[in-house]
Amino acid sequence: MVTVFILGLIAVFKVSQVGGSFWPQAVESAVVEGSYQLQTEGSGVQPGVLEQSSLEPATVEIIQIEVYVSGAVNQPGVYQLPESARVHQAIAAAGGLSAQADGNAVNLAAKLSDEAHLHVPAQGESNPPVSSGVSGPGDGLGNGLGNAAGEVVRLNSATAAQLQTLPRIGPVLAQRIVEYREQHGPFREVSDLAKVSGIGASLLSQLEGRVTL
Repeated sequence: MVTVFILGLIAVFKVSQVGGSFWPQAVESAVVEGSYQLQTEGSGVQPGVLEQSSLEPATVEIIQIEVYVSGAVNQPGVYQLPESARVHQAIAAAGGLSAQADGNAVNLAAKLSDEAHLHVPAQGESNPPVSSGVSGPGDGLGNGLGNAAGEVVRLNSATAAQLQTLPRIGPVLAQRIVEYREQHGPFREVSDLAKVSGIGASLLSQLEGRVTL
């Protein structure tokens, strides 16, 4: 019986050689499989599934405001703009200034707020609607509301900033008034303002009673 057992072992050994190393392959397969299980067990990851990052991409909320643009623009209407929008962006959204627009009366740098009404006057327009919801030293038309206390501005001594407290006087017109005063001397009459480029009869009538020499 011992002889039979030894012969059986020799037969198994030969079969493993003829069959392409049957025994070593079985052992190797078991080792690899065991290693894979050790790596995946307890990790919370299913075999064959890659773990996704728990980090989610940050979302940025863009706040918008609605502004009504009317008057001498190519496409009047209500437009959605960024929260930090200024007058020039609203005018651009409305197709830009029309050929009849009084562009010198518009403060392009003024800031806008939600539900603002920006009215761009036409040249020679009398009593244009007052813009609202526009901040800064002017509301897109200089100030639109004038100075809060209704103080009279002295044309011959006022600074550009003080001139911008007047209705429809923005940075451009204020600078032109100062330059005219420097080139031609003090104003002799309030009506001399009409000699400044960009100031017509309509604007001059609104300034009467608000300015003095």
